[in-house]
Amino acid sequence: SWKQRVRVFCTGVYVVVIRCAELWATYLTEEEACTLRDFDQEWRQAEDEYASARREKEKREEERRQQEARERAREESLWMQMLHLRGYDDDGGSRKSKPA
Repeated sequence: SWKQRVRVFCTGVYVVVIRCAELWATYLTEEEACTLRDFDQEWRQAEDEYASARREKEKREEERRQQEARERAREESLWMQMLHLRGYDDDGGSRKSKPA
């Protein structure tokens, strides 16, 4: 909510201070008040929230992709170790000849 504090120094004059919101509610229809709203500020907040949520989602997706890549690399490494222990070449399955 917007607030403005004003000091008025008057001598011998009766001063009435009325808030803008009170004026709007008293003298303007809802449709007229709507035309005076600060939509830029309202949209800025919504856009900031959307951008933040989008960044969080992208971060989670990137972390998931990195985790999957680590898991694939680990599985490939284990597979290569298993083939090596069984005596297979890395070229697709021909068995290494054991020295005599």
